[in-house]
Amino acid sequence: MAPSQAAVTTPSSRTFDPALRVQIQDPGTRLPALWRSGRLDPEQQKELLLSLIRRVVLARPAPETVEVSIVWVSGAVTRRPVQAPVGCRMSPRLAGCTT
Repeated sequence: MAPSQAAVTTPSSRTFDPALRVQIQDPGTRLPALWRSGRLDPEQQKELLLSLIRRVVLARPAPETVEVSIVWVSGAVTRRPVQAPVGCRMSPRLAGCTT
């Protein structure tokens, strides 16, 4: 098996306790409460998010805006605009900027 495939198909060495596994079986309704509960350490939060996200798409509809689209494994899409820094004050190393 190629190294890139091994990384994708190898299960995580970390496991969730049985009570936690029940909570994450229906993440749509329980995820916010589970997140706030403190029962997941940061590594578990990261693993859980990675299992729920199919891909992230970035678009730049305007110079000062980046649109972030999260495509979830369910097929739902969440879109959020993010203000991106432009100009010399935020990025002084850009061509034509003086410090």
